[in-house]
Amino acid sequence: MSSFPRHPATWFSHLWHEFHQPQEEPGEGFQSPYGEEVTAIATDILDRRADDLFQYVQYWDPHGPYRRSDEEVERFSEYPTPPYPTAEQIEEHRTWDAWRSASEPGVADEGLRHVDADAIEDRAALDELISHYDAEIRYVDRWVNELLDGLREHGTSDETLVVLTADHGEEFGEHGVYREHWSVHDGTQRVPLVVKPPASIEYESGSRDQLVTNVGLAPTIADYAGLELPDAWQGRSLCPLIAGEESDWRDHIVVDHGLYTAQRAVRTDRWKFVRTYNPGHWGGVTSDHQLFDMEDDPWEQTDVSGDHPDVVEELETKLLRWAEDHRSENEDSLRRTTREGPFGIEWGGPYEGV
Repeated sequence: MSSFPRHPATWFSHLWHEFHQPQEEPGEGFQSPYGEEVTAIATDILDRRADDLFQYVQYWDPHGPYRRSDEEVERFSEYPTPPYPTAEQIEEHRTWDAWRSASEPGVADEGLRHVDADAIEDRAALDELISHYDAEIRYVDRWVNELLDGLREHGTSDETLVVLTADHGEEFGEHGVYREHWSVHDGTQRVPLVVKPPASIEYESGSRDQLVTNVGLAPTIADYAGLELPDAWQGRSLCPLIAGEESDWRDHIVVDHGLYTAQRAVRTDRWKFVRTYNPGHWGGVTSDHQLFDMEDDPWEQTDVSGDHPDVVEELETKLLRWAEDHRSENEDSLRRTTREGPFGIEWGGPYEGV
């Protein structure tokens, strides 16, 4: 059940016994059906196939343009918002001549109802935009719960593995880009992950603080299903972590972004080293090398690479080793993105290679 308006991976629809991709009425723009409709279709599938089912259900609502009512948005107006960007940073971002900067026309007009603004002018406008985003998340939460209620009504909830996650987060100016997912910063890369194993599996309820990536989801699902994992898979099953077993887990992960920028980062418990190979639309405002102390600076505001050259060297070595270990017969896709830019976006060049 894909609610992506125009799914770029044409092969995706061929993997399923049923594939549903409902569309908006003409004139609605780049937005998929409401979560209510997505849940209705997914629940209908449960009615027909609940006893033997692998179901993928995607909700699009937290993407812009935001469409919640004034009442739904207003309930979030009193909630605390992130500390960054500050008012001073917003003023600086308004001087940037860059896509999705604070002064770009249209960055806010689809989301803001109460502030008559064509851009992010101040913290009040930004806080309201975030309230719209929060209202969309709450709306999706409601319809995900309706879908889970459908499992309970069918009596299959206990035996069902449920995985709730997202493909990316959203940044709201922490690094000068508003209402977009564009980088390897946590605003884009850090996403929710909730796993409910079947009742027949022993596991320890609670949160985990180990470093994991979404590459581990397929091995986890296959592991619970009792399937043998292909040798070519790079991911690692999360089942031992979910079971609460003590294990020798990894001490770092690597993430990258190749849609709007060409970036790769290595993250440990304390440090994040960011390597920008192609700044995309943000040349001149994005550094080639950055190091963040995630314990003291979880919002990634202060580059401390100059203070810790030994850490930079160690983490860049890990980054290069990771790229070498994961090399295949095909060219590293990030190398191609560095050279050519992603599909549909012309950057020019040349840029430093991966």
